[in-house]
Amino acid sequence: MTLAGATSSDFHLPSLPLANATVIGPGSPYCQTTGSSGACSEFWYPAGPSMGTLQGTIFTNDQTEYSTGLLAASPTIDFVDWPVPPGISVAPGSQLGDPGYLVTGQIPALGYYEVQFMLADTIFGCNMAHGNSACGINIRQGIAHMIDKTAFVTQDRGVPAGTGIPIDNPVPTNAVGGLLSPYSCNYDNRNIVGWLNQTNAALCSVGAGAAGSNIGGGSYHLGTAGSSGTCTSVPVSWLQCPGSPDLNEAAAHFVLAGVATGCDGGTGAASCLTSTDSKLSGIIAPTCADPSCSFWIFFPNPARLDLGNGLAESICYIMTGTYGTPGCQYFTVNRGPSTEFPGFTTSSATSEAVTWAMYTAAYQGPTFYDGSLYFNYNSAFVSGIGSNQISGGGPCSDSAVPTQSASNYMYLCNANYDALSTELETGHCLVADKGGDPVAGAFSNSPTGQGLGQCNDGMLSSHTAAIQAQAAFGQGAYTIPIFQTRDQFGYLQCSTPSSPCTSGLTGNSWLRADNNAGVGLPNSFTWLNAWNANPAITGEIRQGFKEPTRSVNPYIASSAWDVYIEGNVYDSLYAQNPLSTSQFMNWMTENTQTLASVSYNSGGVMNAPPGTLATYRFVLRPDLTFHDGRPVTSYDVAFSYLSLVGSGSFLGTSASMMSGITILSPTVFDISVNSQSGFVLPTLTTLPIVSARYWTNAGQSAWDSAVNTCSTNSCPDVQYGLVTGTPTVTCVASCPSFAATLMQINPSFVSAAFDPIHNHILIGSGPWQCGTGANLGYASPTPLGTGNGATSYTLTAFPNYFRSSQRLAIYLWSGESDSNAIGPATAVGSCFNVAVNLSGPCGHYQQGAGNPGSGTSVSVGAVGNVDIFFNLNWLAPFEWTTSPPTGIAPMSPTLPILYGPGTTFTPSPGGSSCTTPNNYYDC
Repeated sequence: MTLAGATSSDFHLPSLPLANATVIGPGSPYCQTTGSSGACSEFWYPAGPSMGTLQGTIFTNDQTEYSTGLLAASPTIDFVDWPVPPGISVAPGSQLGDPGYLVTGQIPALGYYEVQFMLADTIFGCNMAHGNSACGINIRQGIAHMIDKTAFVTQDRGVPAGTGIPIDNPVPTNAVGGLLSPYSCNYDNRNIVGWLNQTNAALCSVGAGAAGSNIGGGSYHLGTAGSSGTCTSVPVSWLQCPGSPDLNEAAAHFVLAGVATGCDGGTGAASCLTSTDSKLSGIIAPTCADPSCSFWIFFPNPARLDLGNGLAESICYIMTGTYGTPGCQYFTVNRGPSTEFPGFTTSSATSEAVTWAMYTAAYQGPTFYDGSLYFNYNSAFVSGIGSNQISGGGPCSDSAVPTQSASNYMYLCNANYDALSTELETGHCLVADKGGDPVAGAFSNSPTGQGLGQCNDGMLSSHTAAIQAQAAFGQGAYTIPIFQTRDQFGYLQCSTPSSPCTSGLTGNSWLRADNNAGVGLPNSFTWLNAWNANPAITGEIRQGFKEPTRSVNPYIASSAWDVYIEGNVYDSLYAQNPLSTSQFMNWMTENTQTLASVSYNSGGVMNAPPGTLATYRFVLRPDLTFHDGRPVTSYDVAFSYLSLVGSGSFLGTSASMMSGITILSPTVFDISVNSQSGFVLPTLTTLPIVSARYWTNAGQSAWDSAVNTCSTNSCPDVQYGLVTGTPTVTCVASCPSFAATLMQINPSFVSAAFDPIHNHILIGSGPWQCGTGANLGYASPTPLGTGNGATSYTLTAFPNYFRSSQRLAIYLWSGESDSNAIGPATAVGSCFNVAVNLSGPCGHYQQGAGNPGSGTSVSVGAVGNVDIFFNLNWLAPFEWTTSPPTGIAPMSPTLPILYGPGTTFTPSPGGSSCTTPNNYYDC
């Protein structure tokens, strides 16, 4: 093992001036509301962008992002994408500068950190067998015993004080759905006697911690680090010491795995349990054949660096008797950012990419608990290969498709875990209809009581199946979850930090930064809403990114940084409330119907696709356009879903339950699913919608011709599906007017090497566009958008965005809603060409945001600005005035002020002349 390069002492911050930063809390003018996390935030607005340009500058790590970007004498960024790192205090007198800086309230992150294993690899001479071999389980369980998670989150310098939460399961403690953690004291396959007598027993019960908080630290843990054994040589305090019960157990597991014959010259696992130094003897493991034995340690983040270094040194110790010295020929260590980690690029169609062995990983974004338990670890989401997906036959799902961006890049394929994780995803009830789900405080994961944790149809409830899935995962130690964090972010209050902002909320202050309840400051609504009248660069948000993108190709994108860029360019059918992780709203759609059954009567389409249990009918908003001016159609949506799911892309996994798509018109379509789970609809509607003409294998002209035909004529209904385990799109029924071949993606575009920016096709319908004019989809960054060499991204506000601040001002001016549809439409029609009288009954429509002339008679344009919103609810299924979503700007006592690039839309009561044409709701 080579330990040259970065060590835990390599991270330090330059001396920074001490002053007072404002931590946003109760009483602060920036604490307008609180989200579901309980943390303060400003209100959010369902429109934007407020600024004209989003400039993303890429740094090498979070420390340099803060020290050389945000906290520089002349800051180069306004916002960061990473929590305040260790070494920077957020207390009064902190390094976060002066009153020109703000620090968000603390939010528990929807994500976690863990040690992952390449389960198709052979590690220390043991074939991991996709997670199924006894030797692999013993190796992973042994490594789990080496660390005291509770000590790690409280003692490691990479985890800021008070921010770490130890976990034993691959689910954030605050994932939506109310899932309890399982009883975890029986994870160890050695059935250690007396485990329940240990002081950590309370941390092993169902829903461990206070009031079922799911806080971990109890599994694979016999005693507190440093409390037993010989600790003088241990490099960090949170590693278990030589001779301690836990490190002796680790050595015993390695013996059971066949890595060595015993400890201290003895034979068998029993010789390790009484060892005073936990050192293996009779090593059998072969020497390393890199890269399949590489331990990849994430370098830019101090906690992940320390975690990897410590575990590597502990493994080295039990095998050689020394910490951190050359000589561990059984594995190698590589350190670098996630863009250098080879595991994210999964197999070709013929082989698994065995390019790594272990990885200190981070996972972000599972809103619901199925986000990780099902979509990340079920074998349906490996990269499928050949017969039974593994050459020569194997345990992985036949539904997996070949992809270079699989979410299950660890290749976990375990039949029992697959069955439980599938049942938690497809179960017909969240909690047991008949009762009997495991309860908090229990020391068993079995259903209790008469109901046996079942739904009315006899299936396990999602909660019972998920608790048992977690237990199966923990017993297999498929990964080793370590901790999650409570995060807070620093950002500029003023454009120049040394000059206090005028009155705090005016002048040169940044307003409307959204402290997202799951991810904090870096989120799409911050970039939509954030506004400053006098920023450092006119009209520009300067956003810092702590590391580069891997790829902005929506078929390859997987990291948070990929999604930051890709998610601003492409929109999705639904949007999540930034201040409530359980609330979702129609975004590209006007409304959604849930249909228990369907029947069609056009073009030979009769029924829902085979295997359908439920169907969702969507109606697209009529004002959707792509950046190139072309309308967004149902055909684009169908192509996006079929190609993302069919290609096995990371961003397509959340629609894997789709059984088919039926198109009824250019704006109306059905997505049918094979699950009735309560997670389905919000999960299904998160996929990016691409402009299919640029991605179809049929070519742009063929696509344009077919869309034009069906947009100007009434084409019959058409229904598509996917061939299981392949990217092939099939016509389920009636496709003569829109052939299934049009829905087939160009296969060269789903390669990790394909860059949509270099090929001029990074074109979506989202709030930000890449380039303008002749350079649309191309202009920046330079040289490529794959993350290799890119140092910045420049995105421009899409002027015709359907949810722009101007469009919202016109919508509010129109008076339209789903509860009052006919009134405004009738009123504006009756005012057509009526003589101007601003104080008369038509005065409202003769001026303001929706009247192109503003102060003139009602024209066709003004009528159209009402009719386009006919029967539209901007926030369906919520009502902004009567049942608003959490944290949104209130509609009373006055309508909100809206900001657009270079423009302010101010509500006014009407009856006066327009001083600034088109800028007011009314005048």
